Amino acid sequence: MKIFQIILLILIALMSITAGAAKALLVPEELAFLEGVGIPQTMIVIYGVLQILGGVVMLVPRTKQVGLIIAIIAFAISTVLIFISGRWSFGLVSLLPILISSWLLFSARQQSQTRVPE
Repeated sequence: MKIFQIILLILIALMSITAGAAKALLVPEELAFLEGVGIPQTMIVIYGVLQILGGVVMLVPRTKQVGLIIAIIAFAISTVLIFISGRWSFGLVSLLPILISSWLLFSARQQSQTRVPE
């Protein structure tokens, strides 16, 4: 189970980093979509940097939970915007990273509570 969680964590981190990079670098498709729902370029770049930060931070064991929380929030914002744009099937698929990240966060919290202090 531990190996499965590590693989999922790495995949979620990569998703967060690549999604953030697309926003921070103002990739035309991301820019068109986000500007289309009324988000200015400056906010798009900040949003992207936060996604990158969340992806990187979740790979550090001490800050994994913080990174997962950032990723969950960022994925949730994207999913809401996808639903607002009327892309329902893609919106439903976009719920998957939120669910996986939430499960990883729940697992990390359980593991940190069951550790014996040194």
